Amino acid sequence: MPLFGRKKPNIRIPTGKNAVNLRKLLFLTLPESSHILPPESWDKIDLRCLTLMKVKMLRAACLARELEPKGGKRVLVERLTSSLERQQELERQDVVAREERRVNKLGGIWTCGTGTQGQLGHGDCLNYDVPTQILSTRGMNFSQVYAGFDSDITFAVTRAGDVYVWGNKSGPTGLPKPKPKPKPDGSAKSPPPLLGDDVNDDDDDDEDGTSDEDNDDPAPDDDGTDSDDEGALELRPDVIPSPVQLKSLSGEDVVAIAVGRVHCAARTKNGDVFTWGQNDHCQLGHEAVHSLTEAQSRRTLIKYGLDAFEPVIWTRTVSETCVIKGIAVGTDHTLAVSEDGDILGFGSMYNSSDHSALSRNLRKHRVVQICCGAMHAAIVNDNGQMYTWGSGDGGRLGHGDLAMQVTPRLVEALAKDIVFQIACGCWHTAAIVLVPPLLKGGFVYTWGTGRYGQLAQGGQQMVPTPGLVRDFLMQSVFIKRICAGMYHNVALSVDDEVYTWGSNVNGCLGRPDEMSTNPESFSAVPGVVEGMSDFVGRPCAIAAGREYTVIATKPYLGPSEEEVEAARFAAAERETAIQKQIAREEAAEAAELQQAEAVERLQLIRFLNTTHPKCAVCALASACPGFQRDNIDPALCRHCLHDKHKHTLLYNDRDKAVKLEALRHVLVLLGVALAPTEGE
Repeated sequence: MPLFGRKKPNIRIPTGKNAVNLRKLLFLTLPESSHILPPESWDKIDLRCLTLMKVKMLRAACLARELEPKGGKRVLVERLTSSLERQQELERQDVVAREERRVNKLGGIWTCGTGTQGQLGHGDCLNYDVPTQILSTRGMNFSQVYAGFDSDITFAVTRAGDVYVWGNKSGPTGLPKPKPKPKPDGSAKSPPPLLGDDVNDDDDDDEDGTSDEDNDDPAPDDDGTDSDDEGALELRPDVIPSPVQLKSLSGEDVVAIAVGRVHCAARTKNGDVFTWGQNDHCQLGHEAVHSLTEAQSRRTLIKYGLDAFEPVIWTRTVSETCVIKGIAVGTDHTLAVSEDGDILGFGSMYNSSDHSALSRNLRKHRVVQICCGAMHAAIVNDNGQMYTWGSGDGGRLGHGDLAMQVTPRLVEALAKDIVFQIACGCWHTAAIVLVPPLLKGGFVYTWGTGRYGQLAQGGQQMVPTPGLVRDFLMQSVFIKRICAGMYHNVALSVDDEVYTWGSNVNGCLGRPDEMSTNPESFSAVPGVVEGMSDFVGRPCAIAAGREYTVIATKPYLGPSEEEVEAARFAAAERETAIQKQIAREEAAEAAELQQAEAVERLQLIRFLNTTHPKCAVCALASACPGFQRDNIDPALCRHCLHDKHKHTLLYNDRDKAVKLEALRHVLVLLGVALAPTEGE
C-alpha cells in the first residue's frame, strides 16, 4: 500500500551574497538595515527560508528588529516575515517617490482647480485641490502659459516656440476642424469653407500624405507613449484632456497668446499676429473692411470666411512695416499694440479703422501695454500712466464711480505712480505699481467688485478706486506678474513664489491645508500655493483660468536630495553638539553654584553657632531664632528672656535637614545683614 506524505515546499535557500544580505536584514537594527538593499536584491531573497532557522536565531532577529521575541517558531516566523515585507513595501514606495521627485525636477506645468473640461491637462476630467504636475510636460522647457478668465482652454509655449493646447474642444483651440462623419449611405455633406481652409484642395491630406487628424499628436510622455487617456477620450469626446501640439504654429516663434471665450490671438517674435475662433463681430481682424454688412458677409464667406478653426496670420489689415508687440482679446473684440505705440482694434465697439472718438483718442497715446476684460479695457502708456474705458459697473474702471467711459480715461489714483503691469478680470482689475529701486516688481492695487475676496481688501466687496493690497506690504513681498481670473487672482513674486487669493472653487487656490481651517470657500488674504516647495524648479510663468490655476516651472537646479539630507544631518549634529555644550556649561555652573552654596552654608552655621546659639529651654524652635543680648539686661536673650548659659543648641553641618534657605531666614529674623567671612 503506497504511503502518502506531504510535499516539501520548494524553498530557495539563500547563498553567497543573498545570505549575507538576509543576515544584515535580520540582525541589524531597523535604522541600520534601512535602504541597504536595492529592490532587485529583495526579489532574490526567499523569506520562506526563515522556517529553516533555529528558534534562538529567530528570537535574536526579533530582538534586533525590536519585535516581541516570545512565542513558538511559527509565530516568530510570521512576525519576522510581516516585518520584512512591510520594510520592503516602504522602501519600494520611497524609491518610487524619489524617482517621481527626480523627474519633477526637470520642470513642467502644474495645474489645480476645476478640471471638468480637461483644462488641467492630467488626462482626466477630475478636480485637483493642490498643484499637480502634468506628467507629459516634464522636461519640455515651457516658458509661458496662458488661460482666459472666462474660458476653459489652456495654452503653453516652450522656449523653442512650440505651442501646446488642452481643454474644452468646442472652444478656440486652434486645432484642425474635425472631419464630418459619413452618413449611412456613405455620403458626407461638406460644410462651407472656413478661414484657414484651402478651397482648391480636393482632400484634407497634407503633402506627405497624412491627414490633419494624424497631426494632432499629443505631447509624448517620458517613456515615449502618448499622454492622451484613451478611456477619457472615449467617454468625453468633447475635451482635450492632455496637451496636444498646435502644429499650425510650429516654427512661428510664438511669444504670447491671448485667450478669450470664443477666439484667441498669438503674437510671434517678429511681430506677426495669428487669430482663430469665432468671427461673428469681425474680431479676428482678417477682413479688409471690418464693418461688413450681412450681405457683404455672405458674399465674402467663400473668399474670407467667418470663423477660423486654425490660426490665420494677419496679412490684409496690417501693413508689412507694422510690428505688433502686444495683443489682448475680450469677449468679442481684439486689441493689438504696434511697436510705435499705436492701437489696432477689431470687433464689437472696438474698431480702430473708423473715425470714432475712441479711435481718435487711442491714437493720442503711445501705448506699451494693453489688457481686455469682459466689458472693459485698460492701457498703459510709455510714461507708466494707466487708462481705462468701457463698462463701469462695479467700479471696475477705477474712477471712483460706476459710469461708463467711451474713451480712455486716466486712473487718477495711480497718476503719480509708474504702472508696471495690468490685469483685467470680469468684474475687477489689478495693477502692479513699481517700487524703486526695483525695475520689475512692486505692490499690487486692486479695484472693482470682489464678492469672493478677489480684491484682497479685507471685508470690502466693492472698491471703485485702486486700493493697495496691504498683505503684500506687511510681508514685504514684491510682485512682478499678476493674472486675473473670473473670481480669483494669481501673482508671481520677484522671489519666484506663487500667491493666490479669491474664490477657492474646487481648490483653484492650491492651498488645501490652509483652506481646510477656513470656514469660508474663499480667501481675501494672499497665500503661497502648497506642494511646490520640495525639489521643484522656480516658477517662471502663471495663468488664471475660469476656475483653475496654471503654473510653469523651470528645471530644478538646487542641491540634490543627498546633499540636503547631508546638510540636515550635519545641522542636527551641530545642534546636538551645541546642546551638549550647553548642558556641560549648565552642569558646571550648577556644580559651581552648589559648591558656593555649601561654603556659604558652612560659614552661616559657624557664625550662628558662635554668635547666636539656639535656646535649649524653648519648646518651639521658632520662638527663639538665636541668642541676642537684651538692651535692658545684657545677660538675657531679648527673644526668649532666657539666660545665655541656656542657649546651648548648635547647628550640625552634617545634618542635611539644615538647608541654606532656613539659615538665611534665621539671619533675617535676627536682623543680621551680612554673614562674616572666614577671615573675620
